[in-house]
This record gives sequence, C-alpha cells and structure tokens, in this order.
Amino acid sequence: MNGTGFDLKLDRASKVGGILLPVVVGFVGAIYTLQKDSNDKKARDQAAAQQVLQAQYANFGALLPLMASNDDKQVSTALDIFSQEAAIGQAPQSLAPLVHQIGATKLQFRAQAQAAEQAASIQAGTGCKVFTSGLFLQVANAPNQFKAGQALAELLKSAVGIPPVQGVQRVDAVPQQTQLRYYYSDANDPEAAKIIAALKGIGFSTVAKQDLSTHYLKDKGCAPPATFELWIGNVDPLDPQGRPHS
Repeated sequence: MNGTGFDLKLDRASKVGGILLPVVVGFVGAIYTLQKDSNDKKARDQAAAQQVLQAQYANFGALLPLMASNDDKQVSTALDIFSQEAAIGQAPQSLAPLVHQIGATKLQFRAQAQAAEQAASIQAGTGCKVFTSGLFLQVANAPNQFKAGQALAELLKSAVGIPPVQGVQRVDAVPQQTQLRYYYSDANDPEAAKIIAALKGIGFSTVAKQDLSTHYLKDKGCAPPATFELWIGNVDPLDPQGRPHS
C-alpha cells in the first residue's frame, strides 16, 4: 500500500510537472522577449536621437554662414531651409535667436523669419499657433460701419511704412475707445507706433494699446507674431470716408 501510494503521488507530481514546465518555460521566455524588445527599442531610440543631433549639427554649419551673409538671396534661402528642417525636427534651435534678429532688423525677411520661428517653436514642442501677419480692422456690426471700415482700409493702404491691411471684419461688441491690439515685442512696438501715427493723420485723437500675448500665445517660448488688430471704438464711429466722427 505504502509503495503504491508513493507511486501514485510520484505519478501525479510527474503529470503536474509536465503541465507546469511548458508554462514556466513560456513565462520565462516571454519575460526575456519583453526585456530584449525593450532594450532593442532603447537602442533604436538612442540611434534615432543621435541621427537627429548629427543632422542638426550639420544644418547649423550649413545655415549659419548663409544667415550671416550680406547677400539677401542667401539669407532668404537659409530661412526657407530652416523652416523645412524644423518641419522634420532637424532645425538647429541654437539658430533661433539669429532668425529672430533677422526678422527684427531686416523688414524684407520679416514674414519668412516669423514662419521660421513658428516652425522652430512647434519643433520644440511649444505648439505655437500660426498667425497671419498684417493689420486687421474690426468695426461695429452695422452695414454702414462695414463700408466705412473698407474706406478706412483704403486710406491706411496708402500710408507709408505700416503693415499691410489684410481686411475688415464686423464684430458684435467693440470697445468704448479705439484700440490697437497686438503682441508686444521689440520688433512689433515700432510698427504699432507707425500705425497709430497714420491713424492720427486720418483724424483719430486717441488710440489705446493692448497686449494680446498673455491671451493668445501658449507660452513665452512662442514668437510674438506681427499681427495687429485695430478695433474701432464706440466714440469713433466712422463716416463714409472712413474717418472718425469727432
């Protein structure tokens, strides 16, 4: 009996072992595979990151002399290439201050430089919104004010040195006083002063400034766009010629 009982227990243990052994082997194999896949992924990620760094370094060496050139064509080409490389994550971020300086000091490249700055911001992960440059007019939601706003747009288009007028929009609520809303920056402030000077020449006595940065820029890493909004206030209804009643 004792021998038979022992044999039965041994037989049961053998059967259990036969069942469990493949499970254990499979489990260990799965752990090994997961660990290996994880290590392989880390190696691939490190290799990809190294390739990006190498590409950014190569782009830095190629773009720096072009951006610093006195040849406008070379500067323009460099800004376009910078934007294209930023779109695939390979623009050298160390050139961003130079791109900003070009846009601030060379008006002919302002639009290109702003596009390059926005592309670099997106590459950096700040998710900066793309804005259209220029001056936008906002008038009260009334047919006569819309037509008068179009007349004002024509007057401003003839002004020298201000951003291009992009259009007129009717809004349901306008401020009491006429406002120029824009993104404060060293580059945009002189442009705002030119717009206000042109408006005073047309007949606007007071135009208040308002900074849009805190409301519409995601963070301080976003480049302030050269976007200006002129909101015609209730105290300055426009006459048919586009000039304020006063």
